[in-house]
Amino acid sequence: MFTLINTIENKVIAELKNDNQVINKVNGIRNGNQDFDFSILGISDAKEYIEEFCDNLALLDDYEVKEFLDTHGIEVEENEPDNYVELMMDNHKCTEWKGIQYYISDSLDLSKDEQKIYDVLVYALHV
Repeated sequence: MFTLINTIENKVIAELKNDNQVINKVNGIRNGNQDFDFSILGISDAKEYIEEFCDNLALLDDYEVKEFLDTHGIEVEENEPDNYVELMMDNHKCTEWKGIQYYISDSLDLSKDEQKIYDVLVYALHV
């Protein structure tokens, strides 16, 4: 499953269940942009198109985001004491993914792919 996010308006545009839905959605965007010189035949083409030509969009693989959050995120608990929240927010960002809020540290050593996920989570989907 993939999630298409408008990073300017900070909202999810579409939740796409499979590669074909991603390809069809991105082809629709490409046609709307009248970019007829770029062919989208597979999922890698769709990802490349979004990364190269759509500065306001991000296409995230839900599995990769879940893996990132399992590794780098701390799930926000209900009814956390105010002093704990303040302490966490001193060096963490708060984001929400699929209805669950997470703290993510400000100081992580990330790969390029992880950095892309981090940027979308903390800048486009922040709480």
